[in-house]
Parts: sequence; C-alpha cells; structure tokens
Amino acid sequence: MSGRRQAALVIGAVVATVLVALGAVALAGRGGAGGSRRSQGAGPVAGALVDAGDLGEVADAQALRQRVEPALPTTGTSGTAQSAKRTRGPSLPCEAETRRLHPTSQLLVYRAAARWQGTPAVLFGFTGTAPAPARPAGKPTPTRVYVMSRADCELLVFQSYAP
Repeated sequence: MSGRRQAALVIGAVVATVLVALGAVALAGRGGAGGSRRSQGAGPVAGALVDAGDLGEVADAQALRQRVEPALPTTGTSGTAQSAKRTRGPSLPCEAETRRLHPTSQLLVYRAAARWQGTPAVLFGFTGTAPAPARPAGKPTPTRVYVMSRADCELLVFQSYAP
C-alpha cells in the first residue's frame, strides 16, 4: 500500500471517529434517541424563587410583561444564591437549555408554565448574582425572561426587564 493511500485511510478513520463521537454527544444532549432535551437545571437559584405555576394562555409580549414583571423580586428581596439541589417545586423542563443561552452564571429568580400563542411553554427569569449597587431598595431587579417551547426547549421569545 502506498504512503498516500495509507495516510488517506488513517485520516478517513480519524474523521469517521470524530463524526461518530459528535453524533453521540448530540444524541446524549437530546436525552437519547428520539427523546426530548428535557434536562433539569443546574445553577444558582434565588432563595426567594418565584414559582408562578401556570400562567395559562399568553398572547403577546405585552401580556407576558404584564403577568411576569409584577411578580419579579425587588432589590433587597431576591435572597441569596442557593444550590440547584435546593428543595423546590416540581422541576420544569428546559432549565438547563435556558441557562446555556447566556454566557455567565445567572441567578434563577422566576419560573412558570404557560401557553405562548398556543404552544405549551416554560418561562425562566434570571438576574445577576449581585444586585446593581445604584438601584434603590424596592425597585425590581433587572431580569432576563426566556420563554421556551416545552416540547423541544427551543427559544420562543426573550424579554429583558430593566426598569
């Protein structure tokens, strides 16, 4: 066998191995063959986590804001970060996927279920792990709210509340 052919076979075997490994990682990330990507979250959770239950039908961004923003924690009341293993209500799917949408560690302060424009969804609200020092006490903390499809954990809508 020529040197070129031998090198091509080795390169082909390496590429095939990498592709198989990447496929296995992608499959594991979705919960296995044919499964959903419903993983539990792993990250800091506010001591005063707002678990809003089921919000029902939410038609648009304004309706979402009207239902979510008043329930968000205010400066000085969001509590300290707790372990993700902290006892809380039944877990909602897609928390881990939602956490991956922003690059830094954020504190989970709000969660709920809803139907976003007819699609079953879950909502997660995150804020920084430390409140902004210039914020007066009692003001809502800046919060990022993600609405995720319950079926496949795809982002349906994102809002940032920074009153």
